[in-house]
Amino acid sequence: MHMLTKSPNTVFLKNTGGSLFIFFFLFIMAVSCNGKKKWELEAQQPSLTTYISLQEGKTTNFEDCVQDIHFIPLQTTDSSLLATIDKAIFYKDRYYLLDRTYSSLKVFNTDGSFVGSIGKLGQGPGEFTTLKDFILSPPTKRLLLLCNDKRSLLEFDLNGKYIRSIRNDLAASSFDTLGNHYFYFINQNESPLSKQFDLLVVDTGGKVERRLFNFSNLFHVEVGFSGFLTKNEEGLLFSCPFADTVFQINNDKIYPKYIYSFGENAMPDSIKSSYDLFLKEGLKYAYLGNSIIENDSFLSFSYFEKANYNIGFYNKSRKNFKKVKTSESKGSIFSLMTAPVGLKNGDTFISFMSAAGLREQLTANKASGQNTGSNHSYLDERLIQLKNTDNPILATFKLRSF
Repeated sequence: MHMLTKSPNTVFLKNTGGSLFIFFFLFIMAVSCNGKKKWELEAQQPSLTTYISLQEGKTTNFEDCVQDIHFIPLQTTDSSLLATIDKAIFYKDRYYLLDRTYSSLKVFNTDGSFVGSIGKLGQGPGEFTTLKDFILSPPTKRLLLLCNDKRSLLEFDLNGKYIRSIRNDLAASSFDTLGNHYFYFINQNESPLSKQFDLLVVDTGGKVERRLFNFSNLFHVEVGFSGFLTKNEEGLLFSCPFADTVFQINNDKIYPKYIYSFGENAMPDSIKSSYDLFLKEGLKYAYLGNSIIENDSFLSFSYFEKANYNIGFYNKSRKNFKKVKTSESKGSIFSLMTAPVGLKNGDTFISFMSAAGLREQLTANKASGQNTGSNHSYLDERLIQLKNTDNPILATFKLRSF
């Protein structure tokens, strides 16, 4: 090349070629460094991944873990009926409560009075028969409802006015958004769009960006009691059914944030792959439930251990874990509490208990002369008013440091 530098043209070409070489070298290096696709699974990282052993946690009572607890009886009318509460969002002094059993989304004030419904059962515009999830967007003041029967998201304003339908051509258990993308937890609901993947990333135009977490090794039945996709401060938390890992999803990557150890109670893969075998043997093992809620200080989650429904609380700064075995809290109204289903103002957890269960417990306590619980004796006054068909009792609380 030095011999060719005598020609001005060659010199020009040489310099241009050198510049092009440097440009392409830098381009290739940039692609190599940034060539990872968005939302590509990353390995566990000691600085980002927390390990939680469910064998090492101290068993405690629900009441010993909580403080500032408030019970909110929800007004019961023909229009406000709830069978259960699968998800709660608190916004502008109102509770938005999802009930998958009745496929309904109800709105209540902070005193429990009924405000109204979002959408209704039916086949027409703004109507549905299979409501699986919803999200609320504060910037737009809009609600999006995941309706599997419509294979669509239905958009409403906060007063329940129907806005439009967004076709998605899939069935899913839950969904949420990050930036300009929808994330769907498919939960074994295989379709031509999702194929055999449990997490689908779709842009606003309906184009599939990523399919993640192949479920070909799981039995192909939707699991309503294990697995989740839920919002947290960093983005989204996701876990497949019967998994031991909770993944953090942010704007461009997915990595293991929480890894649980079930010890000798861990479910073998052979059980996860056979529905019949799970029905026969699954109750012998431990696995994560369908609820996880995280704030700055604590993590709450549900899990099953040898057929028992448990609630776990994890102190993130102290790395302490406590488990509440509701089956061992007989005689206390707190044995009726579920794992939290939402957050209020960032630090207060939202949970609930059934009115029928509370009435039965209060009746038994009164007959035996047992107190309802410290600082909650006023609930005895509600005994005469409670009916088995009343709506669930909403409960809000903060966690004590432990």
